[in-house]
Amino acid sequence: MPITTGRRYFLKDGKPFFVLGTNYWPRHHGAQMWEEWDPAEIEADIAQMKELGLNTVRMFLLTPYFTDTEGNLREEALEKFAAFVDICKRHGVYVMPSLFVGHMSGTNWDVPWRKGRDFYTDPEVLRIEVNYVREIARRFRDEPAILAWILSNEIQYYAGHPSADAGYIWARTLIQTIREVDPNHPVSTGDGGYPRRSRGVGIMPEPLVEEGLLDYVGPHDYPDDVDELRLSLRPGMLARLEDIGIPVLLEEFGRSTAEVAEEELGDFFRTTLYSLLANGAAGALAWCFTDFTIEDRVPYVYQSFELRFGITRADRSLKPSGEAMREFATLLSRLGLSGHPSPQPEGSAPSSADEKALENACSSDYMGRYRFPQPQAAILVPEFYRRAYPFKQIDHERMFSLFLEAFTLAKMAHIDVGFYREPGELAGIKLLLMPCTREILSPSWRVLKRFVEEGGVLYLSYTYDMCCPVFEELFGARRKVKVGLPEAPSSRKVTLRFVEKLGEVEAGEEFSYPVPSDPFEAAYCPLEPTSAEVVAVDNEGNPAILVNRGGEGAAVFCAYPLEKYLLFVYNVHQIDRTYRLYRAIFSLAGMKRVFDCSEPCVELASFEADDGHLLLAINHGRRPFVGAIETFMPVMSVKDVMDGREMPIEPSPKGTSISLDIPPKRARVLKIHLARRQR
Repeated sequence: MPITTGRRYFLKDGKPFFVLGTNYWPRHHGAQMWEEWDPAEIEADIAQMKELGLNTVRMFLLTPYFTDTEGNLREEALEKFAAFVDICKRHGVYVMPSLFVGHMSGTNWDVPWRKGRDFYTDPEVLRIEVNYVREIARRFRDEPAILAWILSNEIQYYAGHPSADAGYIWARTLIQTIREVDPNHPVSTGDGGYPRRSRGVGIMPEPLVEEGLLDYVGPHDYPDDVDELRLSLRPGMLARLEDIGIPVLLEEFGRSTAEVAEEELGDFFRTTLYSLLANGAAGALAWCFTDFTIEDRVPYVYQSFELRFGITRADRSLKPSGEAMREFATLLSRLGLSGHPSPQPEGSAPSSADEKALENACSSDYMGRYRFPQPQAAILVPEFYRRAYPFKQIDHERMFSLFLEAFTLAKMAHIDVGFYREPGELAGIKLLLMPCTREILSPSWRVLKRFVEEGGVLYLSYTYDMCCPVFEELFGARRKVKVGLPEAPSSRKVTLRFVEKLGEVEAGEEFSYPVPSDPFEAAYCPLEPTSAEVVAVDNEGNPAILVNRGGEGAAVFCAYPLEKYLLFVYNVHQIDRTYRLYRAIFSLAGMKRVFDCSEPCVELASFEADDGHLLLAINHGRRPFVGAIETFMPVMSVKDVMDGREMPIEPSPKGTSISLDIPPKRARVLKIHLARRQR
């Protein structure tokens, strides 16, 4: 049975597995692999991947080598590709080929048949491209070792950024061509998602998903940030943000040890992998498998950082990042998510748990016997983030940063949070977060007003030039904003003092923030409350946080752009307590955490089964966590999946307390059996 995709995961024989592997060029040849064909070196590398427990390799059909001057496929190249696939098949490693590769590792290799023409729209170029993908897909349509076809490798860096329409038509044309001759393999685009995240252009996945053409989303990410916790939580946030109803596979991630310490990179890999699993990702492919020895070759001669991206060194020894991959592969094996066949005695029948897992596999959110929870809290993604409107100038990078900051605060508050894409349905959502949201579609404000009236809790923080046509109706106050002039705070530090208790935040507590020097970034919203309750004031006694109860729910407005303030402070989450405001708003929504702890740097995620939960506790911080995980449920036993230890439990005022220690940048995965079934 070929590999397929379900709602959230890749499926082998109908059972979900986590795609774990690397991107690949061989250490002594790099991007010249096809010209300097060395099957013995490739075989040794693939064998080492399998030894580490990896199940997938992404590789690249360098287009100038695979086509002649007229754009016809070269038979010699196809034979080498077939040999590569056979090597992987012998070792039980899946292959994900990227088909159009003109850009690689910071340089471009052009093809003579392009002749400077548009790669996306020129009819003759498209004819060559269609023939190219059709013939490759036709020849390998029945190859079980191929996991999926990937159209490109970051094609925008070679061919330029297409408009949303041009990118859609190009991808649709090629995917439909592949599917006509090969209905057996999933397909994705390989563009990495950079353009749509930063500029709102490129290959937009939503219309392809609506037509049933795209099988998974494959972001690439090499982030920088001024806050370490936000940086560490970013991969998990991407898994949530990119979720549009199909699996999310992090196709590229990593960092060069020519730039960073090997041990630090190992820690980053570890938190990345566990957080991806915790947030429902379908897999992760590191960039890349090996360091390179070819410093005098293009592109490595001038892209020296590319020499040291490997999870293995040039002498084949394992880096700490490789150790993290091997450890995670062991976890996947113990959870039955490795994609490798599980040993079963001859003649034995599958257990009821196995049958249940198979039954659940293709249904919405099951990871084997464990169900990925549907979050009741969400961060609003405005329609403007993913679709262009006339005369709208959108700062996509800033919007993305605010999504990530709100996600970080929610994770610190131990809120299971996802993303709500305007103008979709709000079914199942009880808490909606709008961090410094400038505007949304006009009809959506009425939708949000009904959401509050029907029992939801809405949180909105201010940003300069924010537009809300139903502000007083929704938030119970009038804005006193001057025309065209940002209302900058009078001091370099803003302190919000709570005058009323809000959830866990007591009256008298204060939260302080350094104010950005740019008045437009610092601007706050002067308010005149009408029906809203003032729960916090600023330095000068002005209303800072309002709660307006409408119908069965409540709307919370913060007059200061707190999430924006936090973007500019180095390692702010080592000292900031804004996550406690998020905890307070969460309690206002009447929601309960299944699991909680006192350490905001520990990410908690639970998956539910018939007899209990699978709990991931990930310490993103640099201090050991020694404490307790609290749950309201009566627990019978807790076992560490990796070392088999029984964890101490005892009754607590909240229900059950689980004693736990987690070293810095490490994780615990616990199987929790309940004393009785929770309904």
